[in-house]
Amino acid sequence: MSTLDTTSTSASGAAGSRPTEVKGLKLLKSPEEGGTKKEYQDFLDKIENHVSMSWDGGGDIGQVVSSGELPDIDQPDDITDEEEKSKLKQRMWILRVDAFVARDATLKNNVKALYALFTNNISTITKSKIQSKMGYVKANKVNDAIWLLEAIEDIMINFEETKPKTQSLDDQMERIMSLRQGEESNAEFIKLITKELKVYEKGGGG
Repeated sequence: MSTLDTTSTSASGAAGSRPTEVKGLKLLKSPEEGGTKKEYQDFLDKIENHVSMSWDGGGDIGQVVSSGELPDIDQPDDITDEEEKSKLKQRMWILRVDAFVARDATLKNNVKALYALFTNNISTITKSKIQSKMGYVKANKVNDAIWLLEAIEDIMINFEETKPKTQSLDDQMERIMSLRQGEESNAEFIKLITKELKVYEKGGGG
């Protein structure tokens, strides 16, 4: 039976020369193990910085980590009949197509490698929680890092149905309203607010 652990091993092999050791990265633990939102954000930040700086196509895969979504890669428009008459424009178009294909392929491979990077750095209990989520088997089979990021976030923000939905939303809004910038930079504080707003929206808030 395929598991999150065995898949991560194969995905690491597919990662090729991508550096997988992230300096200063600590094992991510679930809230039940004492894991905190701050530790979770530090975990994401370190991985985002690592892949952005160390992997080919780092800008694209870094955006996946920060946003939880695939970046839009503009596909080159087809060359016109008039442009096709020019050897220079033909060559320029071919180069644009080649660049698009290479960038798209790199992103797809990086997403699979990112799946391995995450699974190799989360606790056994967190892995067990992920494996119990709907959609895990399919996501694990294809090394879907987008699904995995969402699953980890659901676990780490701990927005569970342990309270009535209205109360959970009220509590989350209170957390957002009470946020104050301390020693964080403007960029760090904006990232914190954005993440808390995502929690609110995911919980059903408008």
